[in-house]
Amino acid sequence: MDGKADQWTEEINSAVLRTLFGSFDVEVSEDAYKLSFAKELLEVAKLKEFKHEMNSLAGEVVLFRDLPKTDITPGTVCVCEVYLECKYNEGEIEIEEKDSEIKNFIFMKNSNIVKIILIHSKHLNVIEVKEILYQKYGIFFPPQECYFQHVSEDYEEVSKRIGHRKIKMYTRLVESLIEMIPVDDIEHIIDRAADRSFSKESITRLCFSAVVQESGNTDSGPYYCRSFFTVRRLKRELVENTMESMRKSLVSEVESEIHQHIAKYVRDRVGPIQSLISLASPTIINSIIFGIAIIVAIWFNVIPVLIVSAFVIIASFLFAVDVNSFQWRKNVANEIYENLSRNKEKVIKDISSNIKQRCKETVDQLRSVSSQLEDFKRRINLIDQDKEASEWERRHVIKDNATLRKNNSIITYIAGRNENDMPIVKVILRYPDYKAKQLFKDNLEKEFVTIAELTKQNANIVNKIKANEFRKQAVSESKKSHLSEIIYSQADRLYANYSTIVGIGISNVRCINGNFIREPCIVIYCSDKSIIPFGEKPLPTSINGCHCDIRENIFLLGICDDCGEENARPGCSIGITTSNVFGSAGFLAKSNKTNRTGFLTAAHVVIRKLEKLYLANAFLSECNDGDESNVVAHPSECHAGAQSKSIGEVIESYCGNYQSAGMDAAFVANYNPTARVHTPLQIADENDFKNVHGIFVRKKGKSTSITEGILVSGLFTIGISRIVSPKIYRFDYCYRIIDKPGVRKFFEPGDSGSGVYLIDKRGKKKPLGIAFARSIYGDTVACRIENVTRAFDLSLNDDEGPVTEPMEVDVEPMEVNVDFGAMFEMLELMDIS
Repeated sequence: MDGKADQWTEEINSAVLRTLFGSFDVEVSEDAYKLSFAKELLEVAKLKEFKHEMNSLAGEVVLFRDLPKTDITPGTVCVCEVYLECKYNEGEIEIEEKDSEIKNFIFMKNSNIVKIILIHSKHLNVIEVKEILYQKYGIFFPPQECYFQHVSEDYEEVSKRIGHRKIKMYTRLVESLIEMIPVDDIEHIIDRAADRSFSKESITRLCFSAVVQESGNTDSGPYYCRSFFTVRRLKRELVENTMESMRKSLVSEVESEIHQHIAKYVRDRVGPIQSLISLASPTIINSIIFGIAIIVAIWFNVIPVLIVSAFVIIASFLFAVDVNSFQWRKNVANEIYENLSRNKEKVIKDISSNIKQRCKETVDQLRSVSSQLEDFKRRINLIDQDKEASEWERRHVIKDNATLRKNNSIITYIAGRNENDMPIVKVILRYPDYKAKQLFKDNLEKEFVTIAELTKQNANIVNKIKANEFRKQAVSESKKSHLSEIIYSQADRLYANYSTIVGIGISNVRCINGNFIREPCIVIYCSDKSIIPFGEKPLPTSINGCHCDIRENIFLLGICDDCGEENARPGCSIGITTSNVFGSAGFLAKSNKTNRTGFLTAAHVVIRKLEKLYLANAFLSECNDGDESNVVAHPSECHAGAQSKSIGEVIESYCGNYQSAGMDAAFVANYNPTARVHTPLQIADENDFKNVHGIFVRKKGKSTSITEGILVSGLFTIGISRIVSPKIYRFDYCYRIIDKPGVRKFFEPGDSGSGVYLIDKRGKKKPLGIAFARSIYGDTVACRIENVTRAFDLSLNDDEGPVTEPMEVDVEPMEVNVDFGAMFEMLELMDIS
């Protein structure tokens, strides 16, 4: 979407809508006798253009910020944009709506337009913000009058509402055409028109003015003829010309009558129908007049023959005849009148019958078109926003949100419907907590499960997946790049629309009905795949044509509720003062700007107001207004109590996505410089592990000390679940590291902030990332160290020599050649979690 354009398009990706609108057509049945003029009317009503507009909704929709001054076609989308922000205010999270013109927009009147309130927000779930706005403004308009659309949603409903409005208005036009055709009044119209056109006075007047080629008319002066044959020839020409004038007169009178009929119908109507009338009237009139011409031609060709045949045959007249005289022409006019009078009733009846049949055939075809449009409109099936809002309301299952915020045991909860379509609330706990169960409303089916129980329940499937991933061929770099582009083009939309998504990655295997096949796919990690949250759709099974594998997982920040050195070394216990939270010191670092030395760790370990930093989407140095202090203690007060000492303070930090990549990092500057000699470290780059299906990495943390894991991806995205807004902390383009089977876990709570590194063949460390989160199934997540050092302008150092101790498995230091597939299968059989 162009942020500045007054008009833009949004793509439609729904296969259902591609089929629905792509197949739209209106059939006008064949008329065997060619009586109907429905096709001509529908051509005037721009049926072809209408069908093209409907078909185009299968692929895209056009939106306008400002409506065109003229030519507002039915279904034109007018957008009112509203921006919601999640802000940190004195320890509380507030959702703030920026100035908008929603109320004025809601009351704007134009039956042609589709009104869309387009919502922009960050860090908030789509349903969360739509519910806020619907509760605030929904009382001002009927549910179908205006629709709330989030920018992260597919534009399917917008497309449907455009199509619905277009069909509604076009159906009205077709019904107006039907009403404009004078089926029931046609006999009266023809009668009145014939009475005026076929009166003796009218015929006499027309006969006087009819021009005979040889003699002229009554205005031309006397023209005498003595020859019978000349008079008969001139009389025949006079009768034919008079009859032609009578036909034109009848046509004119009928035209006038139909105009009056149509004018009476549209007198009180406004808008698009009136504009259609001006286009359709000539077609209706011309079609009816064409029917008149057919019948009139038959009868009017007979009358001149009858009149001339009755003329007495005399070789010559005793007196010359003035064919331009009023008397002679009056006599001819009387003959025409008498002959026509004898046949008038039949002529009018035949004309009326023919025209009525043409009108009825046309009306029947138009009604068929209207019926087709109504059937299609029912198939569109618009969302009822009142029902949708009632579904949103069911997500509110907490008795007291203030109490919920103080609870430490609840990781997340899901309120929705299970596989049997039964309402349920599933609560995931860090540890068993009876008090947590009292926070939820009583009239719901509830399931409480701890992460330990989840880990045990799913150990088999997790080991099966890992075994198959290692047994199958790795995803090629080109395919990996393609899948990564898809993931990060859709990540915002996925996280915003699906509240259970906690991570997105890439795998070389996909599970189908319990069987694993080798197929590069997108993995969607969710907190529970058996429950669809109220108001949400099922998780996608494919994205942009690429299959998805849905897997359950939960990611947690690696903090927990020594070495004798004054300053912290990598792996040491650290924490902020007056807090029982602790993490680990990571890589030693030096500021290239100030030369101050210190160490890196995870932001969530040492930042007091993490929510504020995350929502600010900025560096600590840019958003710290001086109201907080991030003094770091070593060892952490959790480990050392009163013996803990303040060793430095956080001078730079970032939490969130920085330049599209996840970063949970802080630079702690020591109060006193260290006396140790430091060795500069060279940061690892993609070439160190490109095209390798899993490589060994190490880290040193407080909880697990030195451990080894297997790096399997550098394109991982996760969401850390929260029970209050923002509901997730999101981190993209991270490293994913899994535990080595059969040995201790790579990462445990308390290891957050520890540095993850490679060991090259010379035993030198090559920093890779900062470990900050772990899933309950053994996935460690690390943010990229090169992004951190570049953003904070740091250089990294080591106070140890080359690593000489052997790897725990006798393989080359970088590549993993061990059959981990077999090892994971063994764990599965042993049921070891």
